Amino acid sequence: MDFKDHPTSKSALEYACDFNGFDLQYDSEGKVVKISDSVADENTHWNLFVIEPGSSEWKVLSTPYDQDLSKYTVAIWAYRADGEVPTVAVDGTGSSVFGYPQKRRSITLSPSLTEMMSAVGGIKTLVGTDKYSNYPEEVLRMRAGGDIAVVGDYTTPNFESIMKADPDVVFCDGSQYNHIQMVERLKKVNVCAILMYEGTSIDTIMDNIYLMGRVMGYSLGTEIMLGDLKYAMDSMMTVLDTSSSAQTRDVMISLSGDMSPWVSGSYTFAGDIVTCMYGRNVFSDMDGWVHINSEMVIKNNPSVIIILTTDYGATQSEYDILISSLSREWKGTDAYKDGEIYLITEGAGEMAQRAGPRYAQFAELVARILNPDVFDDIEMGKFIGDDYRNYLTYTKTLG
Repeated sequence: MDFKDHPTSKSALEYACDFNGFDLQYDSEGKVVKISDSVADENTHWNLFVIEPGSSEWKVLSTPYDQDLSKYTVAIWAYRADGEVPTVAVDGTGSSVFGYPQKRRSITLSPSLTEMMSAVGGIKTLVGTDKYSNYPEEVLRMRAGGDIAVVGDYTTPNFESIMKADPDVVFCDGSQYNHIQMVERLKKVNVCAILMYEGTSIDTIMDNIYLMGRVMGYSLGTEIMLGDLKYAMDSMMTVLDTSSSAQTRDVMISLSGDMSPWVSGSYTFAGDIVTCMYGRNVFSDMDGWVHINSEMVIKNNPSVIIILTTDYGATQSEYDILISSLSREWKGTDAYKDGEIYLITEGAGEMAQRAGPRYAQFAELVARILNPDVFDDIEMGKFIGDDYRNYLTYTKTLG
């Protein structure tokens, strides 16, 4: 709308409700109590939320009726309980994701973003990816057929290759500094570039999926898919919550069996999954993926160790090689003594390291590793590879 014609938030709301045929009601004090079929009560209210320029966080306005909405990146009247905020509405640069026409030529600059594009239904729009994107297999077939170009690797996207592919939109990974710079460079030449959030939690993965579906014009299908993911996670957590035998176990997630490995701390989606699935991350006092020394392995003494890698095959002999190569400190842990070291490798290892829509499948593997007797009679192996779906029930077809 033209804010010159609707200079206050109240007049803008009234125009929007009239345009959409929504019933709008105020109480005796002039506060909004009903829009469409949603009526405010003691727990849930209609509030005006805004995102200010340069920010990505929602702010609720205590004086919502006389605001100049042209000052904000996004403004939304939302029906929310106290403390709740609306759906994510801006990308990692603080730019609104509303109002884009449907995109037909897309580029994704990381494997997790490529998987998201497939999950929201946009795989046929892909004209470029990073060279490490290899899932789903249709991406590889399209690349072999010349429909998808390689536009650089994960850390160093190539501007010239991106421009040659002539995209409508480019999705960049907020965890990579070169991607942040690429967004700025692409916008200067009028290419639509979206900076996705770092995948540091389940919530940020869900936000990224939603953002991609919104920008691509596939909102309805995306919301259904997000609902399926949430239902699967809730189902597994309900099983754990209602089981009398579920245990909370001390867990270390490592990217290798090295003497001094990289491990998952807080603010990683792997750490978030461990917490959801009745695990206690023994390195939760650290942030991000942390390079630790060998003494910290034995000091924190995990009862379960899960190694995410692609350096080994999913065979007994490869697993035995890994276990025999562990340092004295690793062999001093309860996890080693009790035979509770698990290798997630091959395709499963790739999946578990990508902050994408298959996070729920990784979560089911973790849940079954930590509490194998709580679920059905699927027997977990000590090494899991390309056959990882054989261990899944709740999430077998997701992602």
